[in-house]
Amino acid sequence: MSEWGKFSNEALEVLLDGALRPVEAARLQEEERQQSLVEVARRVRLPWWTVASVLLDAELQELHKRVTALRSAEGYFASEAVAGAFTHIVEARVLLVWLRLRTTPDESLCGVEAMMYEEEVSERRAKGKDYADFDGSNAMANFDRNAERQNLTPFNVLMVFLEKHVDSIAKWAAGQELATEGIEGRIKDARVYLWLLAGMFQRYKNVGESQSEES
Repeated sequence: MSEWGKFSNEALEVLLDGALRPVEAARLQEEERQQSLVEVARRVRLPWWTVASVLLDAELQELHKRVTALRSAEGYFASEAVAGAFTHIVEARVLLVWLRLRTTPDESLCGVEAMMYEEEVSERRAKGKDYADFDGSNAMANFDRNAERQNLTPFNVLMVFLEKHVDSIAKWAAGQELATEGIEGRIKDARVYLWLLAGMFQRYKNVGESQSEES
């Protein structure tokens, strides 16, 4: 489905690491945000990681709204659907760093993020070839093909994979043990899918802007 646009794995990595990671690093250093999470947890008498999981779900609901708007929009570009998507993706990825901190309480947030970043890069490069097409020009070809077969959008397909991991994270945050993959792997995969989702929004935006210029 070339109408969704294309990014190679290499181009996608350069674009998103430059756009997402600096903003995420700045969010993680905001002490007021950290104190706010702890204070909310104290007021509602819940563990802070449970509150973080609830907030993560809220960010995903906002992303679902934009994905739904994309499917119903006429033409390629709907600014109201794309606007703010990166903000919610960043917030969700930052909350996942907070949740990972629970498994490594002696580390700083920035230390946890640096460790997670290295894990994500390794995961993305290992699995990127599975998602891409044969010549590597479209890093999201797998999602495009599945969307075409199911009469969905690539966004819908990706969100299904993302939600699977977020659901497991919510169970863990509520105190349930995970029977198969550990929580570290679930959090890592969720952050990778959020990274890919940001790429989907960006390529959609690029195609829309190109269509606007040609019309």
